[in-house]
Amino acid sequence: KDDLEQFCDVLSYNVNLDIFIIDSNMEVITATNDYKFYIGKIAKDSLLGNFVIKENEKIVVDDPMFFELCNMCPSKVLCHLEAVIGYPISYRGRTEGVIFLVAFTRKQKLYAIIEQKKLTLLMEKLVDYITSKINESHMINKIEDLNTQLNGIIQSIDSGIVAFDKEGNIIHVNSRAESLLKINFMCKHNINEIFENFPLKEVMQDGCSFKSYKLFGNNGETFVADITPFLSGDKCAGGVVTFQDIIEAHRVTKNYIGDNEDYDFDDIVGKSAVINEAIIKAKKLAISDLNVMIRGESGTGKEMFARSIHNNSPRRGKPFIPINCAAIPETLLESELFGYAEGAFTGGKRGGKPGKFELADGGTIFLDEIGDMPLHLQAKLLRVLEDKSVTRLGDIKPVRLDVRIISATNKNIEAMIASGEFRADLYYRIGVSQLYLPTLRERKEDIKMLADYFLRYYCNKLNKKIMGFKEDVMEVIMRYSYPGNIRELQNAIQYAVVMENSKYITKESLPHAFLNLNQGMSSDIKDTETKERDRLLKAINIFGYQNKEQIANYLGISRATLYRWIKKYMTENNINHGINNVI
Repeated sequence: KDDLEQFCDVLSYNVNLDIFIIDSNMEVITATNDYKFYIGKIAKDSLLGNFVIKENEKIVVDDPMFFELCNMCPSKVLCHLEAVIGYPISYRGRTEGVIFLVAFTRKQKLYAIIEQKKLTLLMEKLVDYITSKINESHMINKIEDLNTQLNGIIQSIDSGIVAFDKEGNIIHVNSRAESLLKINFMCKHNINEIFENFPLKEVMQDGCSFKSYKLFGNNGETFVADITPFLSGDKCAGGVVTFQDIIEAHRVTKNYIGDNEDYDFDDIVGKSAVINEAIIKAKKLAISDLNVMIRGESGTGKEMFARSIHNNSPRRGKPFIPINCAAIPETLLESELFGYAEGAFTGGKRGGKPGKFELADGGTIFLDEIGDMPLHLQAKLLRVLEDKSVTRLGDIKPVRLDVRIISATNKNIEAMIASGEFRADLYYRIGVSQLYLPTLRERKEDIKMLADYFLRYYCNKLNKKIMGFKEDVMEVIMRYSYPGNIRELQNAIQYAVVMENSKYITKESLPHAFLNLNQGMSSDIKDTETKERDRLLKAINIFGYQNKEQIANYLGISRATLYRWIKKYMTENNINHGINNVI
């Protein structure tokens, strides 16, 4: 309105005519000279205004006394108009208002009639000006709405966001960034002032983007960030950093992949001497920062112990990243462990991808089935341990790391070293502290407790009400040899809960292997005992009877289990005679 009022005052002075502008609601938007008091009033009886708005056509009245619409006007007798030119203001197909040039004297009328063509052209230009101002106003409103929406979206994102110009000067942040960096961005800052290792040159001059890049704050914080430049033409005009606290990033990753189990030693079910011995040793190892190798048969709970060690260590609260070396194809295992740079191979993510070691920084990486790791990756793992850094596949920049390694295996690593399948130097780095987990056959007194625990767990999960086990069923469960250890018992109880329809688990609900127990039990037990005896004799033959620690390591059992085996299988006679017959 202010712009129009000034514009019309100048125009009125130059053409010596009065100007009125009304909107589509017949409100007077502006008026000139002595008629400014009409501004803001509603000209509801204006037949000329109604006509132009309705028909969207120009109207020229050079003699009001004989003009048809004027003859219908109730104010005809009081009207002082000598001539009127009305021109519609159209915007996007809709009449938004009308401009009137008005003559109140015969001199003005004569000028309006003579210069009608010139005045019409002038009004067209004025309409163009007005519609451009309307468009500008709409665009400004739209931009303000978009900015409000965009700012709302940016503020709602649970990651820190910092935008910067080509010089690195920060031009926008969200509240999460202020919270993470503990900085008030009302003051001017440069990106290099808040991140000590920010790659500004690579982003601005080379146009590089970075994915999962580790940034260090000036207050000692560590963040994982995505950095993306934005272009103006073919030149970088600035960039944006999206970042999270690295611990929070790991937590989100764990929740995303469903890896959110936080086991503790209290979650380990059992009261037997062998399991208590393992727990006591694991607790001692937990408070140190030594690398640990957990050994035992498949299904004995190696990952549960690994998580418990981590959660009772100084690294608790930091990432625990598990990876099964046997479950990932050899061609992919290297990139999974050590990550890769952008362009390292076809099909890789833009910006590259961090490996499990980078994700575990500050915490623990659990290398399950370490015995299945290929030799060339064993060499690279040894280099990571020695240098305390990792280099992504296809990159040349090492990334500093602080990672504790807990490994696990059910294989005879000493025999693999002897056959050249496992590096001795790597073994000495990750296997100095060893934890042996007993088989379920060695902790028979824990079977009933474990069976009851799994029964309660699956009844609750499957919403079933089963009170317990029939007596003859528990006898079968206790006598079974469990080649699959605790995992086999767990799966058997889950199967029984699914199949059972009564208040107690019956034999008919047990897996097939348990149902054939009576037919094959004695031979199974005999086979197992024969294998254990032969393995023991072979180890004694290799290392000598006095070297108990080496024998236990070779067999993958604890010292306590070794003594039980010796007591069970050995006599003075077969120690002194016949050992050499078993090779």
